[in-house]
Amino acid sequence: MKPDEIAGLLVYPIHGLVSEPAAFVIVQSAAIYFAIGRFLKSNVSKIGSYSDAIIIITTFIFSLSSTGYFALFVAILLLFSKQLNLKRVIAACFVLPGMVFLLYTSVPKFQERFNTMFLLMAGRIYVDATYGEDTAGSTLILVNHFLVAKENAGDHFFGTGLGSHHVAFQRYNTLETWFTGYGPHSMLLNENDASSLFNRILSEMGYIGVFAVFVFLIKFYIGNNLLLWSQINHSSLVVILTLLLRGGHYFILGLPFFVLAYYYSSKLSKTNSSM
Repeated sequence: MKPDEIAGLLVYPIHGLVSEPAAFVIVQSAAIYFAIGRFLKSNVSKIGSYSDAIIIITTFIFSLSSTGYFALFVAILLLFSKQLNLKRVIAACFVLPGMVFLLYTSVPKFQERFNTMFLLMAGRIYVDATYGEDTAGSTLILVNHFLVAKENAGDHFFGTGLGSHHVAFQRYNTLETWFTGYGPHSMLLNENDASSLFNRILSEMGYIGVFAVFVFLIKFYIGNNLLLWSQINHSSLVVILTLLLRGGHYFILGLPFFVLAYYYSSKLSKTNSSM
């Protein structure tokens, strides 16, 4: 049985818990950090059993969510960075590309989205092209909203204010497909949330908003000097980065909690280290 066939058996249970597989993996993004840490020789607290870790990792893999795979990669990178040395760098150079290759050859949805992103970046297809069966609609929508947000930020350096992305979408959208309001059975998918929190911040707060987010993430990132605080900090960062990719809302799936956890873990680590 192929991974996509196994995942099909999990679709209805997942939808019974959350709105979609992406939301399902986002709420577990902090847990995947500790689950992977169980199997890597990293300085991570052993929270839960090996069985718990296997279940969490398995649900991530069979969610077939590219958002989940992104969170997986971020967690692995952060865990590898905890004890950075030549051996770990070489291992990461093999492990991460190997995972991408395995996902590409085993998961049709991931392959479709990877191909669409590559063709968009290579200029082989364009966001104003007609939507085709071999193109990943979610990727096309995500990139389209990024281009709309970029155009809006280019004209309004400080953005156009909270909740205004739908106005920018109506002004700058050039993609004429059923999911942007054209043709039969049309709908305006992600018109209000821009498909990702990064896109929305870029559109509504402009380049100054994006700059502020990166300053916040860099300033309050902590190394591995204190085990407890670095774990809270890094696992919260996995959630924040994942929601920047896919979230689209400022208050969703516990984001404010993880932002506060990220901030206070950094502040408390500095307080404890000075004592």
